[in-house]
Amino acid sequence: MQAPIPSSLTLRMPSGLTSTLTTSRSVTLSDPTNLLSLTSQTDTIALNGRAGTSTYTAATKTFTDTSPAGRQVTSTIDAQGRNGGRL
Repeated sequence: MQAPIPSSLTLRMPSGLTSTLTTSRSVTLSDPTNLLSLTSQTDTIALNGRAGTSTYTAATKTFTDTSPAGRQVTSTIDAQGRNGGRL
């Protein structure tokens, strides 16, 4: 079963303040008919218009997270999917 990703969420406080969260995901498959042939995946999350991204590259097993301020953190996983640490 595929897990749904909400595209938008708005929270309104009793005081009238609102917070809006939007998400999107894009994937690249080496074989479009095989859902397990992931080559890369990019998730974008924006909170009140400030977007950050998380990109996974399957060939190098690396995640690159970029904050709305432009700061980046890169980490890897090993063959069993365990955290291999930051680069």
